[in-house]
Amino acid sequence: MWAIGYIMDLNSDSWLLKGSLLLFIFFGMSLLTRFLKNLKYLPAIFMLSCVFWLSMTWFVWFLPDILYTQGIPFILSVMGLLYYFYKTWRTDPGYIKISEEERRKSIVTLAEAGHLDFRTFCTSCLVKKPLRSMHCIACNSCTARYDQHSLWIGQCIGVGNHYYFILFLLFLTMVGVWMVYGTLLYWSEHCATTYRQDGAWTYFTQIVSCSPWVLYIFTLVCFHTSWASLMLIIQLYQIAFLGLTSHERLNLMIQSKCSKHAVSLRKTPYNHGCFQNLADFFQCSCFGMFKPNVVDWTKQYTLTLHPAKGKNIHSV
Repeated sequence: MWAIGYIMDLNSDSWLLKGSLLLFIFFGMSLLTRFLKNLKYLPAIFMLSCVFWLSMTWFVWFLPDILYTQGIPFILSVMGLLYYFYKTWRTDPGYIKISEEERRKSIVTLAEAGHLDFRTFCTSCLVKKPLRSMHCIACNSCTARYDQHSLWIGQCIGVGNHYYFILFLLFLTMVGVWMVYGTLLYWSEHCATTYRQDGAWTYFTQIVSCSPWVLYIFTLVCFHTSWASLMLIIQLYQIAFLGLTSHERLNLMIQSKCSKHAVSLRKTPYNHGCFQNLADFFQCSCFGMFKPNVVDWTKQYTLTLHPAKGKNIHSV
């Protein structure tokens, strides 16, 4: 991270020299990744190193040009980002854990009932699969209310840490927005050009020569802010309007393409309406307006969705 930015910020007009050094670094990084056996946390390390250098850029390059009161929200955003990254990473996502005795009983019960197939039984973990669970190949474990395996966390996202993952995305987006604001302010103060007066190409060449490091950091900011904000929007849409996880939505979309009959994403047993879905996910009663449904998805094999009507949904 630092070496790439340092090369781009070298006091040299020779882009051939800079390009050669960058190619040398990329070649060395590709060799390093080949020798590393466990690359599970490599994207997370890359993202955290980006956050570190974003913060350094904010304090060294941007802070002198803005009010100190404007720096407080950025600091709080970074603190929130790091806190919820740690909580998402360290919190049990909802791994299915049973004793050997329970494992034997479930195998015998499913075998006698003729339900010993992949829909109700995980052949890797040798456990009965609860509703909405999924076996993660990367973690080699079944996760309750499985959403995805996040490359940026290096951890499964399930019922235990899904809430923290949403807040992690929110704070990462906020950090990106503040960095974009600081970058634009820096360019307006230190680069002797404007987009309206000189046009796009002249403006671009001027900001490159003005501070290649800031441009490099701005590129990283756009990358992380783009995927984080997009994923945050998709996650909130799935939670509020569908009541589904990412894995469930993708499965239904695949079924819809393969099936002759239309498969609705909204008409599922887990969609209780926008506000009730949010109340269930965040476990918030909204001052008594809603009653969140408390479900232990690690042990839920038969779900009572509408107690008043007595309707039961069974796993398949």
